[in-house]
Amino acid sequence: MPCRLSCLILAMVFNHTIDAQAQTHATNSNSTAALEQKWRAVAPAEIARAANSGNAEAQFIYGISEWNAAREDNNLAFRWTTASMSGGKFLSEDEQKSAREKWANSPQTELRSAAESGNRGAQWFLGVTNSAAAMARASKAFDYLLKSAEQGLSFAEFETATRLVGLHGWHAVPTDLKRGLYWLERAASHGHESSQHRIADMFIAGEMVPLDMTRGIEFLEKAAAQHCAIAEYQLARHYAQGNGRPQPGKPSVTDLLKAAADHGSSGALHYLGERARLGIGGPKDYMRAIRYYEAAQTADERGALNQRSASPAIYSLLDDNLDARFPLAAEFVRFAEFLACYSKATERRDPKAMSYLGECYRSGEGVPLSRIQAYCWFTLAVEHGLASAQPPLENLRTALSEDDRSAAARYLESLRQQIRKRNS
Repeated sequence: MPCRLSCLILAMVFNHTIDAQAQTHATNSNSTAALEQKWRAVAPAEIARAANSGNAEAQFIYGISEWNAAREDNNLAFRWTTASMSGGKFLSEDEQKSAREKWANSPQTELRSAAESGNRGAQWFLGVTNSAAAMARASKAFDYLLKSAEQGLSFAEFETATRLVGLHGWHAVPTDLKRGLYWLERAASHGHESSQHRIADMFIAGEMVPLDMTRGIEFLEKAAAQHCAIAEYQLARHYAQGNGRPQPGKPSVTDLLKAAADHGSSGALHYLGERARLGIGGPKDYMRAIRYYEAAQTADERGALNQRSASPAIYSLLDDNLDARFPLAAEFVRFAEFLACYSKATERRDPKAMSYLGECYRSGEGVPLSRIQAYCWFTLAVEHGLASAQPPLENLRTALSEDDRSAAARYLESLRQQIRKRNS
C-alpha cells in the first residue's frame, strides 16, 4: 500500500476514536451558551455571510458548526472504510488501484449504490474520498476559528489552542505546540477559565511543557477565583500538600474545599470528611466527617462534575452487621467504632448505640464536647428503652440553660426525622 494512502487510512481509524483527553469543563459554558442562543435563530447562510464579513462571533459559531459537521463526515467515512475490510484486513494495493480506476470518475449515486450493495472497492473508495473531503472541510472550519481568535474572542482562542496542541481526538489540523500554547495563554490572559485550568494542569503535570509547580498554582488560583469547583478542590489539595500557600485575604484550604463542595464537588466533600476525621484544620469531629462522607456519596449518585469520591470505601470499614470490620489500621479504629454506633443508632434504632454517641459528646471523645448533643442522644436512648441512659440524661438536663434546652429540642427533632427517614 503506498505510504501516503496507508497514513490516510490509519488516520481515519485513529481519528474516529473518542477524544484522547476528556475535557474537564464545558468551554466557557456560560459565554458560549449565550452566544449560541444569540445566533440560534439566524439562518446558516446568514451566519456564513456574517463570518465572511469579519464578524468574530459569527466566525466562531460557523467554525464550530463546520468542524462538527466535518467530524461527522469523517465518522461516516470511517464506517465505509471499516465495511470494506474483510476479516479485519485492508484491500490489497492491486484492489485499491482497481477500485480507484473504476470509481474515480463515476457518479456519486452509482458509487454509493455499489457501496451500499456491499462492493468492497466502492466502500473503500467512498471512505477514502469522504475522509479527505472531511479533512479539507475541517481545515477551513479551523481557519474561521483562528480568525475569530485573532479578534480576541477568548473561547475562540481556547478552541484554536486545543486543536493546535492535539487535545481533540481528531487531529484534522497539524499539531503545533508552540502556537497552541500561545493561544492557550492568550485565552487565559483574557479570563477564560478553562484555559487557565488547562494550563495549570499542564505545568503541574509537566505535560507538553516543563514541569513548573509555581506557574501551575498561579494559573490554578486564577481558575479557582472564577468559582470552578474542580479548580477550587485541586488548589485546596495542593495547598494542603505544601504546593503554594493561600495569600493574605485569599481563601484558605477549608474555604476552598467548602466552596468546591457548594459547587458540586464530591471530591471536596470527601476531603472535608477526611480533614474532620483526622482533626486537620480544626478539632476532630467524627460526626461532621460522616455528614461530609454522606454528602459526597449523594453527589456521586447525582454524577456531579463527572467525579467520583472515595467515600464509598469508608463504609467498607463496617461489616453486614454494622460492626467495625477488624483488623483495621490504627487511624481507623476509633472512627470505625463511632461509625458503627452511628449506623446502628440511625438505621436500627439501637438504644445502646445512641447512648454511646451521647457519651462521646459528653466526654468529647472523637467529637467536640457538646452537652446539647449529648443530651439529645441520651434522650433518644431512653425513648428507645435503655434505662441506663436515664441518669446521665438527668444530669445533663439540670446543667442545660433554657436556651440550651430550646436548641436541644430543635436538634432532637431533626435527629428523629433523620432516623424516621432512614427507617421508612
